[in-house]
Amino acid sequence: MASLGQKVMGAAGGAALLCAATAGAGLWVALSLDSALTRAEASARILRLHMHADMMHDALRADVMGAIMSSDPALGVDLKAVRADLAEHTQAFRDDIAESGKLAENPRTKSALQAVEAPLSAYIAAAEEIVAAADVDPAGANAKLAGFGQQFSALEDKMEAASTEIEAAASYDADAAKSLGLLGQAV
Repeated sequence: MASLGQKVMGAAGGAALLCAATAGAGLWVALSLDSALTRAEASARILRLHMHADMMHDALRADVMGAIMSSDPALGVDLKAVRADLAEHTQAFRDDIAESGKLAENPRTKSALQAVEAPLSAYIAAAEEIVAAADVDPAGANAKLAGFGQQFSALEDKMEAASTEIEAAASYDADAAKSLGLLGQAV
């Protein structure tokens, strides 16, 4: 039969084991939560970058329309300013997509962002071509608008597909962080 001292030692050992298991579970939850919050933060950043890139998509179209309008002096559109805006919007668009691709860890998000690259390059090239021709060949620049519209739509489709994947990844990451937060409260 176990002595009182042995029972106390056994109970103390059990309590120490329970404390160690609780501390270990708490540490695991804390580390997992940190990782989930980091992923959720990156997903939110990607989402913001993508929204900004979508605005640049529209801004490039406005730059092209401004270049076309610049051939009519009555409209007062400064082609030099349009060219500066085009350069700024193009760089911002490329930077947003590139940074999003670097931040993305989700394979579907990475793939969707990579699918944007080719139509983005074609769209930018078409915009630059029209803006470059606006003052030397206004009729030729106008004639290129139909092709530019097709490039706009092709890129818009890829941007929308990327948005869907980015939003899904962001929701998943946020839900994972919330679940781990709740688990942490229970531990």
